[in-house]
Amino acid sequence: MININHYIRVQKERIAYELRAAKLAENGAPKDEVEFWLSIASKLSDEEDRLEKEIKRYAEQHPLYQAFVSRVKGIGPQLFGKIILRLDHIGIHNFKYPSSLWRWCGLAVKDGIAQNRLTGKDAQEWKFDRDIRRFLYQLGECFVKVGGYYREHYDRFKAQSLLKHPDWNPGHHHNHAMRLTVKLFLAHLWEEARKLHGLPVHQPFAIDKLGHTTYYSPKLEKPERKRCVY
Repeated sequence: MININHYIRVQKERIAYELRAAKLAENGAPKDEVEFWLSIASKLSDEEDRLEKEIKRYAEQHPLYQAFVSRVKGIGPQLFGKIILRLDHIGIHNFKYPSSLWRWCGLAVKDGIAQNRLTGKDAQEWKFDRDIRRFLYQLGECFVKVGGYYREHYDRFKAQSLLKHPDWNPGHHHNHAMRLTVKLFLAHLWEEARKLHGLPVHQPFAIDKLGHTTYYSPKLEKPERKRCVY
């Protein structure tokens, strides 16, 4: 399996060296000094490109991509590969409920407070994978940009948010709707993974425990060339 942590480190270091070179150039540093740091960034960029090709190949051969994700608008093999490589270390089918998966990805809410805003003991108990949450935020942006089934849900969640929370600013409504949209996608991904492994699929928490009646099932769409690039 590809080491996704290595890819993340290479990308972060490449960005850091590019920023260093830009700052030096801005401050009038000698040209050869700027070019030295840019040359390191270039080598890291080559490695990043190589790893991205491997990630794409891994994603395209993945059973979940072939059975489900390849026919979801807004997510291509590149972004799916980064997400599933994180999840495959645990096995998405090993999460008993979608809510367990959400919590591991940093998308859960405790007493109305998102995981990233929890402090003290709560923050320690509700730790999550920050890298996969970043990839999932990118996924949410892609759903909004590209349209399709999950964009429809984003629009629905945002309309509900506007009615329920008139005091929120536009950014808050947007992020809230994106979070719910990504959580819905993850629930669908979890459902497909459980089916592929012959495991039982439990009712979503909101229906099973909270008495909600509406369940939005996964929907496969026609493949399109247009993808959101990340």
